[in-house]
Amino acid sequence: MQPHDPTRIRQKSLLSCKGATSLLAPTTGHAAFFRVTLLTLALGSCERSALSDGLPATQDCSTCHGSNVNAAPPKAVNGSSSTRDIGVGAHQAHLIAGQVAGPVACNECHQLPADLLTHPDPLGRPAAVIFGTKARLHGAVPVWDRASATCAGTYCHGGMLSGAADRPAPIWTQVDARQPSCTFCHGYPPAGNHPNSQDCHTCHGDVVNTDGTIKNPTLHIDGDVQFYVPAPDAGAAGAASTGGAGNTSGAVSGAGGSSP
Repeated sequence: MQPHDPTRIRQKSLLSCKGATSLLAPTTGHAAFFRVTLLTLALGSCERSALSDGLPATQDCSTCHGSNVNAAPPKAVNGSSSTRDIGVGAHQAHLIAGQVAGPVACNECHQLPADLLTHPDPLGRPAAVIFGTKARLHGAVPVWDRASATCAGTYCHGGMLSGAADRPAPIWTQVDARQPSCTFCHGYPPAGNHPNSQDCHTCHGDVVNTDGTIKNPTLHIDGDVQFYVPAPDAGAAGAASTGGAGNTSGAVSGAGGSSP
Protein backbone atom coordinates (compact mmCIF):
# COMPACT_ATOMS: atom_id res chain seq x y z
CA MET A 1 0.00 0.00 0.00
CA GLN A 2 1.05 3.56 -0.54
CA PRO A 3 2.23 5.54 2.55
CA HIS A 4 -0.81 7.81 2.28
CA ASP A 5 -3.31 4.92 2.10
CA PRO A 6 -6.08 5.83 4.60
CA THR A 7 -6.70 2.25 5.80
CA ARG A 8 -3.03 1.46 6.43
CA ILE A 9 -2.41 4.74 8.24
CA ARG A 10 -5.41 4.07 10.46
CA GLN A 11 -4.22 0.53 11.17
CA LYS A 12 -0.74 1.79 11.95
CA SER A 13 -2.04 4.33 14.44
CA LEU A 14 -4.31 1.82 16.16
CA LEU A 15 -1.73 -0.94 16.38
CA SER A 16 1.38 0.98 17.40
CA CYS A 17 1.12 -0.11 21.05
CA LYS A 18 1.53 -3.71 22.26
CA GLY A 19 -0.79 -4.81 25.04
CA ALA A 20 -3.24 -1.96 24.47
CA THR A 21 -5.53 -0.64 21.80
CA SER A 22 -4.71 3.03 21.41
CA LEU A 23 -5.64 5.99 19.27
CA LEU A 24 -2.78 8.38 18.67
CA ALA A 25 -3.48 11.92 17.53
CA PRO A 26 -0.71 13.81 15.68
CA THR A 27 1.90 15.38 17.93
CA THR A 28 4.33 17.01 15.54
CA GLY A 29 4.34 18.67 12.14
CA HIS A 30 1.79 21.51 11.97
CA ALA A 31 1.06 20.74 15.62
CA ALA A 32 -0.13 24.14 16.82
CA PHE A 33 -3.62 22.77 16.27
CA PHE A 34 -3.17 19.45 18.02
CA ARG A 35 -2.43 18.06 21.44
CA VAL A 36 -1.32 14.57 22.41
CA THR A 37 -4.20 12.14 22.85
CA LEU A 38 -3.60 8.57 24.04
CA LEU A 39 -6.76 6.53 24.71
CA THR A 40 -5.88 3.21 26.32
CA LEU A 41 -8.72 0.69 26.21
CA ALA A 42 -6.92 -2.21 27.86
CA LEU A 43 -4.47 -2.64 30.68
CA GLY A 44 -0.88 -3.45 30.00
CA SER A 45 2.43 -1.83 29.24
CA CYS A 46 2.65 0.30 26.12
CA GLU A 47 5.60 -0.54 23.93
CA ARG A 48 6.26 0.66 20.40
CA SER A 49 5.60 -2.00 17.81
CA ALA A 50 7.31 -1.40 14.49
CA LEU A 51 5.31 -2.38 11.42
CA SER A 52 7.12 -3.36 8.26
CA ASP A 53 5.52 -0.95 5.80
CA GLY A 54 8.00 1.92 6.13
CA LEU A 55 5.65 4.21 8.03
CA PRO A 56 6.99 5.83 11.21
CA ALA A 57 5.83 4.57 14.61
CA THR A 58 3.59 7.59 15.08
CA GLN A 59 1.74 9.65 12.54
CA ASP A 60 1.54 13.40 12.12
CA CYS A 61 0.17 15.65 9.38
CA SER A 62 3.42 15.82 7.41
CA THR A 63 3.55 12.02 7.13
CA CYS A 64 1.01 12.27 4.33
CA HIS A 65 1.35 15.83 3.05
CA GLY A 66 3.76 18.70 3.48
CA SER A 67 7.34 18.50 4.64
CA ASN A 68 9.52 18.88 7.71
CA VAL A 69 9.01 22.67 7.36
CA ASN A 70 5.23 22.58 7.74
CA ALA A 71 2.36 20.22 6.98
CA ALA A 72 0.93 22.11 4.00
CA PRO A 73 1.71 20.69 0.53
CA PRO A 74 4.02 20.16 -1.18
CA LYS A 75 4.17 17.25 -1.06
CA ALA A 76 0.54 16.45 -1.84
CA VAL A 77 -0.95 13.13 -0.73
CA ASN A 78 -0.25 11.79 -4.22
CA GLY A 79 3.40 12.78 -3.88
CA SER A 80 3.20 15.75 -6.27
CA SER A 81 5.23 18.89 -5.63
CA SER A 82 3.94 20.94 -8.57
CA THR A 83 1.80 23.99 -7.87
CA ARG A 84 -0.15 23.09 -11.02
CA ASP A 85 -1.44 20.06 -9.12
CA ILE A 86 -4.65 20.90 -7.27
CA GLY A 87 -3.37 19.06 -4.21
CA VAL A 88 -0.45 21.51 -4.00
CA GLY A 89 -1.61 24.76 -5.57
CA ALA A 90 -1.13 27.89 -3.47
CA HIS A 91 -0.91 26.18 -0.07
CA GLN A 92 2.51 27.62 0.75
CA ALA A 93 1.61 31.05 -0.65
CA HIS A 94 -1.20 31.19 1.91
CA LEU A 95 0.37 29.49 4.91
CA ILE A 96 3.56 31.54 4.90
CA ALA A 97 3.39 35.33 5.13
CA GLY A 98 4.41 36.95 1.87
CA GLN A 99 4.89 40.41 0.41
CA VAL A 100 1.16 41.17 0.26
CA ALA A 101 -0.49 39.71 3.37
CA GLY A 102 0.13 37.86 6.60
CA PRO A 103 -0.12 34.06 6.94
CA VAL A 104 -3.43 32.27 6.52
CA ALA A 105 -4.09 29.45 9.00
CA CYS A 106 -5.13 26.00 7.76
CA ASN A 107 -8.54 26.27 9.45
CA GLU A 108 -9.44 29.25 7.26
CA CYS A 109 -10.00 26.80 4.40
CA HIS A 110 -10.23 23.35 6.01
CA GLN A 111 -11.84 21.77 9.03
CA LEU A 112 -8.93 20.42 11.04
CA PRO A 113 -9.13 16.68 11.70
CA ALA A 114 -9.81 15.64 15.29
CA ASP A 115 -9.13 11.91 14.96
CA LEU A 116 -7.82 9.21 12.65
CA LEU A 117 -11.16 7.47 12.22
CA THR A 118 -12.50 9.98 9.71
CA HIS A 119 -9.21 11.42 8.47
CA PRO A 120 -7.83 10.49 6.02
CA ASP A 121 -11.22 10.16 4.38
CA PRO A 122 -12.16 6.45 4.35
CA LEU A 123 -13.51 6.83 0.80
CA GLY A 124 -10.40 8.60 -0.47
CA ARG A 125 -12.23 11.84 -1.25
CA PRO A 126 -10.22 15.11 -1.53
CA ALA A 127 -10.05 17.44 1.45
CA ALA A 128 -13.21 19.51 1.79
CA VAL A 129 -12.86 23.27 1.52
CA ILE A 130 -14.81 24.82 4.39
CA PHE A 131 -14.16 28.54 4.61
CA GLY A 132 -13.40 30.10 7.97
CA THR A 133 -13.87 33.55 9.43
CA LYS A 134 -11.47 35.52 7.28
CA ALA A 135 -12.88 34.54 3.89
CA ARG A 136 -16.38 35.47 5.16
CA LEU A 137 -15.53 38.88 6.64
CA HIS A 138 -18.04 41.68 6.07
CA GLY A 139 -20.67 39.28 4.76
CA ALA A 140 -18.62 37.75 1.96
CA VAL A 141 -20.02 34.49 0.54
CA PRO A 142 -17.00 32.54 -0.76
CA VAL A 143 -17.44 29.65 -3.17
CA TRP A 144 -14.84 26.98 -3.98
CA ASP A 145 -15.16 25.29 -7.37
CA ARG A 146 -12.86 22.30 -7.65
CA ALA A 147 -13.54 21.81 -11.36
CA SER A 148 -12.09 25.22 -12.22
CA ALA A 149 -9.82 25.40 -9.14
CA THR A 150 -11.18 28.84 -8.25
CA CYS A 151 -12.19 30.62 -5.03
CA ALA A 152 -14.86 33.20 -5.86
CA GLY A 153 -16.33 35.84 -3.58
CA THR A 154 -13.79 35.63 -0.75
CA TYR A 155 -13.10 38.68 1.39
CA CYS A 156 -9.37 37.94 1.04
CA HIS A 157 -9.41 38.53 -2.72
CA GLY A 158 -11.65 41.57 -2.80
CA GLY A 159 -15.02 39.86 -2.99
CA MET A 160 -16.71 42.67 -1.04
CA LEU A 161 -15.06 45.58 -2.84
CA SER A 162 -16.36 47.73 -5.67
CA GLY A 163 -16.02 46.08 -9.07
CA ALA A 164 -15.66 42.56 -7.66
CA ALA A 165 -18.16 41.12 -10.12
CA ASP A 166 -16.00 42.31 -13.02
CA ARG A 167 -12.79 40.74 -11.76
CA PRO A 168 -11.90 37.06 -12.33
CA ALA A 169 -11.82 34.66 -9.39
CA PRO A 170 -8.30 33.65 -8.32
CA ILE A 171 -7.12 30.32 -9.69
CA TRP A 172 -5.70 28.04 -6.98
CA THR A 173 -3.18 26.37 -9.29
CA GLN A 174 -1.87 29.58 -10.85
CA VAL A 175 0.88 30.59 -8.45
CA ASP A 176 2.60 33.53 -10.10
CA ALA A 177 3.08 37.28 -9.76
CA ARG A 178 -0.14 38.22 -11.56
CA GLN A 179 -2.72 37.19 -8.97
CA PRO A 180 -1.22 39.00 -5.96
CA SER A 181 -1.20 42.29 -7.90
CA CYS A 182 -3.25 45.32 -6.82
CA THR A 183 -5.45 45.21 -9.92
CA PHE A 184 -6.47 41.61 -9.32
CA CYS A 185 -8.25 42.26 -6.01
CA HIS A 186 -9.31 45.91 -5.93
CA GLY A 187 -8.03 47.81 -8.94
CA TYR A 188 -5.22 50.33 -9.17
CA PRO A 189 -6.62 52.70 -8.14
CA PRO A 190 -9.66 50.93 -6.64
CA ALA A 191 -13.05 51.42 -8.23
CA GLY A 192 -16.09 53.03 -6.66
CA ASN A 193 -15.77 56.14 -4.53
CA HIS A 194 -11.99 55.87 -4.19
CA PRO A 195 -9.96 58.91 -5.35
CA ASN A 196 -8.49 58.52 -8.81
CA SER A 197 -4.90 58.32 -7.60
CA GLN A 198 -2.21 55.66 -7.54
CA ASP A 199 -0.26 57.36 -4.77
CA CYS A 200 -1.49 54.82 -2.21
CA HIS A 201 1.02 55.86 0.46
CA THR A 202 -0.57 59.31 0.70
CA CYS A 203 -3.57 57.90 2.56
CA HIS A 204 -2.35 54.42 3.48
CA GLY A 205 1.18 55.20 4.60
CA ASP A 206 1.09 52.66 7.44
CA VAL A 207 0.52 49.89 4.92
CA VAL A 208 2.05 50.95 1.58
CA ASN A 209 5.50 52.24 0.68
CA THR A 210 6.05 55.18 -1.66
CA ASP A 211 6.90 52.73 -4.47
CA GLY A 212 3.55 50.95 -4.08
CA THR A 213 4.85 47.83 -2.38
CA ILE A 214 3.27 46.64 0.87
CA LYS A 215 5.10 47.96 3.90
CA ASN A 216 3.26 45.98 6.56
CA PRO A 217 1.55 42.80 5.27
CA THR A 218 -0.18 42.24 8.63
CA LEU A 219 -2.18 45.45 8.08
CA HIS A 220 -3.21 44.48 4.56
CA ILE A 221 -6.23 42.21 3.98
CA ASP A 222 -6.81 42.19 7.75
CA GLY A 223 -10.48 43.20 7.85
CA ASP A 224 -9.85 46.94 8.30
CA VAL A 225 -8.78 49.83 6.09
CA GLN A 226 -6.04 51.87 7.74
CA PHE A 227 -6.12 55.39 6.35
CA TYR A 228 -4.67 58.87 6.73
CA VAL A 229 -6.36 61.68 4.84
CA PRO A 230 -4.31 64.90 4.51
CA ALA A 231 -6.38 68.06 4.62
CA PRO A 232 -6.28 70.36 1.55
CA ASP A 233 -4.94 73.11 3.78
CA ALA A 234 -2.41 72.09 6.40
CA GLY A 235 -3.73 74.80 8.68
CA ALA A 236 -7.36 73.73 8.47
CA ALA A 237 -9.14 72.25 11.45
CA GLY A 238 -9.44 68.48 11.53
CA ALA A 239 -9.73 65.43 13.74
CA ALA A 240 -6.93 64.81 16.17
CA SER A 241 -4.53 62.21 14.83
CA THR A 242 -0.92 61.12 14.75
CA GLY A 243 -0.74 62.81 11.37
CA GLY A 244 -0.72 66.32 12.79
CA ALA A 245 -3.20 69.19 12.80
CA GLY A 246 -5.60 69.33 9.88
CA ASN A 247 -5.37 65.64 9.02
CA THR A 248 -7.68 62.70 9.68
CA SER A 249 -6.60 59.13 10.33
CA GLY A 250 -8.15 55.91 11.52
CA ALA A 251 -9.32 52.47 10.49
CA VAL A 252 -12.56 51.50 8.80
CA SER A 253 -14.12 48.06 9.01
CA GLY A 254 -17.11 47.22 6.86
CA ALA A 255 -18.46 46.02 3.55
CA GLY A 256 -19.04 47.86 0.33
CA GLY A 257 -15.92 50.01 0.40
CA SER A 258 -13.37 50.48 -2.28
CA SER A 259 -10.18 49.58 -0.43
CA PRO A 260 -8.91 46.37 1.16
